[in-house]
Amino acid sequence: MTDANTSDSIYHRLFSHPEMVADLLTNFLDPAILAELDLPQMKRLNTKFTAQTGQRRRGDVVWEIPTRAGGNLFVLLILEFQSTIDEWMVLRLDVYAGLLYQQLVDERKLKPADGLPPILPILLFNGEPRWTAPTSLRSLIRLPDGSPLWQFQPEMRYYVIDEGRFPEEALKGRQSLMAIFMRMGHHV
Repeated sequence: MTDANTSDSIYHRLFSHPEMVADLLTNFLDPAILAELDLPQMKRLNTKFTAQTGQRRRGDVVWEIPTRAGGNLFVLLILEFQSTIDEWMVLRLDVYAGLLYQQLVDERKLKPADGLPPILPILLFNGEPRWTAPTSLRSLIRLPDGSPLWQFQPEMRYYVIDEGRFPEEALKGRQSLMAIFMRMGHHV
């Protein structure tokens, strides 16, 4: 097993526990977004995402978190552990979101009147160098400003938690399992 596979496996196991997901979100998510979530009510979803080869992806962890306003928010944690930046990550997340929506429609027999729940895609990155890939799908689409085609283009954004952007001293001050885990990674 390669180091990347070992790291993927460790993160996958960690974020299979609601306490670890809650710790990550509580300590590293934008407070305005966090205020919308009812973390004690979260539950893990069994996803059926498939890659182009038809094989199920193992790295995806999806949690269903009720919002305080009612309804559910699906937190899509795509855990990528690589030493190079994936410039197409936002496209991959767009595909995953579409697959998740299709699964929800099929399994829950949703109708258009039911609507779709919002999705919060989060990328947790522990590689080098710092994450610089586009976080907006529109930034990858080549159209001139003002083009009437913009109205038909998909929109997707994701939230990045780049472990390396948190200095050791800042992590020491947090009472957080995730901060401890990140500090361990600083010494590797």
